[in-house]
Amino acid sequence: MDFHDYNKVIDNYIKRYSKNEVISLNYIFFEKSIYENSIENFLKFAKIALKKSNVLKNKIKVILIKEEAPKFSLFVGHKKNFNLKQNNKYTYSIIYINDKPFVNSNGVPNLAFVSVDEDLNNIMLSYAKQVFHQNNNVFTIEEFIKHYK
Repeated sequence: MDFHDYNKVIDNYIKRYSKNEVISLNYIFFEKSIYENSIENFLKFAKIALKKSNVLKNKIKVILIKEEAPKFSLFVGHKKNFNLKQNNKYTYSIIYINDKPFVNSNGVPNLAFVSVDEDLNNIMLSYAKQVFHQNNNVFTIEEFIKHYK
């Protein structure tokens, strides 16, 4: 991917997640991963995104777990939705498959499962909350960047 395409990906990410209806973006990384550059690639991406948009720095939380990574990665987000009658927010999850043949040569997943199913997303959210509450290594994105300098 050339630099222009990479910037376009970052610009789309900022556009999507800077909206007011996005409340939080929670990322869980495992230090022992079969993709040794995954944290560094995320940091590169996050640094560029934060330079372009200050809005994201208050939304992104990262947890670092010192265990072997599972064969998937998980993104759980919360969005406000003024069309829903209950709670004015809903949860969605994105599950990335981190096993061959579903990853490219850089270790970036090529396959993602996006769900707005309430039952599945509640399970994913419970899992993410459990991981967050059991771990002391929760960082804001700025703290995470400083931690890896």
